Amino acid sequence: MNLPWLNEITEQLRQDAMIGRLAHAYIVSGPSGTGKTLFCQHFAKTLLCMDKSETNSPCGSCASCSTFENSSNPDLLNICPADAGKSINIDQIRAVNEFYSYKPHYGTHKITLIHPATSMNTNSANALLKILEEPPEGALIMLIASSAGHLLPTIRSRCLNLRIPQPNWDIISAWLSDKLSISLSSLNNHATTLYGGPLEMLESINLDNGATSLFDGLLADLMSLSNGKCNAIEIAKNYNGAGIERFLDALELVISTTLLAIFQQSPSNLKLSKASSEKIVYLSGKYSEVKLFELGDLIKTSRELLLRSQGVRAQDIIDEIFISFMVRE
Repeated sequence: MNLPWLNEITEQLRQDAMIGRLAHAYIVSGPSGTGKTLFCQHFAKTLLCMDKSETNSPCGSCASCSTFENSSNPDLLNICPADAGKSINIDQIRAVNEFYSYKPHYGTHKITLIHPATSMNTNSANALLKILEEPPEGALIMLIASSAGHLLPTIRSRCLNLRIPQPNWDIISAWLSDKLSISLSSLNNHATTLYGGPLEMLESINLDNGATSLFDGLLADLMSLSNGKCNAIEIAKNYNGAGIERFLDALELVISTTLLAIFQQSPSNLKLSKASSEKIVYLSGKYSEVKLFELGDLIKTSRELLLRSQGVRAQDIIDEIFISFMVRE
C-alpha cells in the first residue's frame, strides 16, 4: 500500500498493536479519496495475518491472508449498504453482534469494517452501541466516515478518532507524478482543477474525458450568479444528482479557497486550473470575508440538519445555499 500520507497513522496503529494497546473501536475519518477504506482493509489483513514479516506486513500466503483475498475470512465482517444510496439497516448491525458471539477462527482478533458509517440510520446506530459499550475480548470495530462529526455523539464518545488529513499538493503531486509516470509540469498545467483526495485526482486524470469537475462547475455557476446572469433556483437544478455530501464538500472548498484569495494566499491541497484561478480572484472581489464566513456557517448548519432529520430534502438545502450566494446590491 504505497500511500505516503498514510504512513503516520499506519505506524501509530502498528505500535499500538505491538504493545497490546489497540482500542476496541476506531472512527477512521478524512476527506474522500484519501484511502480510508484501503487503510482499514490493509490494517485488518495485517492484524489477522498468522505469519507477519519483520516489518509487520501481511505474509500473503497463510490461511488468514488467503481467505482475506477471496473475501471469505471468517474473522472479518464487512458492513456496507446493501444498495447504493440506501442505509445500513438494523438487521446488518444485529449481524455484528452475532459475529462477535463466536471466538476468532485463526488468531486473537475479529474485525468489523463499517463503511460508510454515516449510512447507519438512527436505529442501526443505536443497535451498535451495545457492542461498543461491552466489546468482547479481541473485538475491533472500524467505522469509516468522511467526518466523525457526522456520526451520533453516543457513537463518537465510544470510539477513538483517527483522522486522515488531506495531504498538501507537494505530497500529492509527487505521488501522482510517480504513479502516472508524468512530469510535475504536466500536472501543474492540467486543464481541470485537481481537488479532493489523491485517489480522486488519480481517477480524474485517468478518465481524462474533458468533463468539467464539480469544483470548476460550481465556480462558473457562482460567477454567473454573482453578476446577475442567472437564477439561483435554475442553477440549483444542475446539482440534483451530484450527491449532497460531494456538493457540500466542493462548495466548502470553493469558499475556503476564495477566503485565501482575499488574503492573497493559495490553497495547499489542490491545483487550480488557470481558468478557475481567475474565477476565484473574481469571486474574492464580489464576496466579503464576513459573507464567506456566513456561507461557511450555512454549510455547517446544512450538514447538521442532514444528520438530525431523516426527511429533509437535499434539493431544498441546495436551493437555499444558492439563494444565499446571490449578491444583493
